[in-house]
Amino acid sequence: MNIDYRARQQGRAIYLIAGQKVTHTMPLKAPSQVRDGNLPACISTPADLDFLDPANPFFVTDRALLSYGQFIGGSTPKGIFQHNRPGVTILGDSGGFQLISNASLWQGNATRAQALAWLEANTNEAMTLDIPTMAIAKGNPLFPTFDDCLNTTLANNAFFQRHRTGQTRFLSVAQGRDRKEAIAWLTAIMAHPFDGWAVGGDMRDNYVWLIELLVRLRAAGLMGDRNRLHVLGCSTLTHAVMLSAIQKSFRELPGEAGFQITFDTSNPSQQMAFGRLVGRPRITKDRGTVPGDFVMTSFQTPTHTDHSPSDLRSLPIKSSRISERLTIGELCAYPNPGKSSAWDTFAEALIVHHNLDATLAAIDEANSILEMPSVFAQQIAPTRIIRAYEVLRSIFQQPDPVSYARSYAKLFLTL
Repeated sequence: MNIDYRARQQGRAIYLIAGQKVTHTMPLKAPSQVRDGNLPACISTPADLDFLDPANPFFVTDRALLSYGQFIGGSTPKGIFQHNRPGVTILGDSGGFQLISNASLWQGNATRAQALAWLEANTNEAMTLDIPTMAIAKGNPLFPTFDDCLNTTLANNAFFQRHRTGQTRFLSVAQGRDRKEAIAWLTAIMAHPFDGWAVGGDMRDNYVWLIELLVRLRAAGLMGDRNRLHVLGCSTLTHAVMLSAIQKSFRELPGEAGFQITFDTSNPSQQMAFGRLVGRPRITKDRGTVPGDFVMTSFQTPTHTDHSPSDLRSLPIKSSRISERLTIGELCAYPNPGKSSAWDTFAEALIVHHNLDATLAAIDEANSILEMPSVFAQQIAPTRIIRAYEVLRSIFQQPDPVSYARSYAKLFLTL
């Protein structure tokens, strides 16, 4: 029996995997196309790795992120991250990171048109095409200043507004390296709002700013139906529970019951690339002056070609349903020449599947602990985490949420 994270995520901020090509395409392959049909005993078909399918034998979730950036200049293969699947929401990233990493990809209106067409063809919801302020530090010659990043983003937004068909829900992206820049950027994009909001850059894990952002948007009448906030590129356990606390508090405001926060990383794929499996979370209470832990864990795994298919030893990490059933031989017996991990593509897909399950389980456990009465949570988790969660859980019921958040800025810095 699988675990249904769709039910577990109700009322909480929801983590989305930033899907990579192997995770996208592997589940659609025929069994005969993978290892000549010699699949692990626990896998009847590659489709068993489709975690967006409610019939998945291991686990199911209903949201994921797919970035246009990995398909710029090429074709997009058919895969599981499809926007027309019933009950599934695919959030699209517009590829701004890739544009600032490779200036030659930027072709003005042609780039805007291609990004818009891809997002509307492949996603239910999507970020508008922003130019991250990270471009400045990267020394991108096209976007050397804050004004260059912002003005190009505003031109991109205007292009999207003129040419969108309306079939995809777009989120305006807020950037900025500090509060002054973040306010200037937010003020500019608020003038021509889309259907929701996203936040990236250096301020995306600044809780005082996230509270101020929501207060400013609501005061301008730009929440309500625009009830999405996506936080780009963060997935620590601390961030997961703090975003849940913010969401719960904001939902208690009149007219904001449908507000939903989502957040993403490609961490399950990145851990796989380093040959690592995500383990159980390490959550411990404070012991005297020694602060407790509130972190995800990961462990190096067998990746070399000296394991034969007859190696029946079980995987050393059992923090997912698939890892409980796989053997080392089933994972490692088919090397991928030229890859440092010595895993074949199917093994890579198995590990990403495991890492996502373990990540969702860790986030679920962390949220469950913080949702306990504090007298019980304090027996398990660090005091600083519990206190910060409680502050954010009641933040929008305070007379002045921003000032209240600022009074706890030092606490937030300890996270």
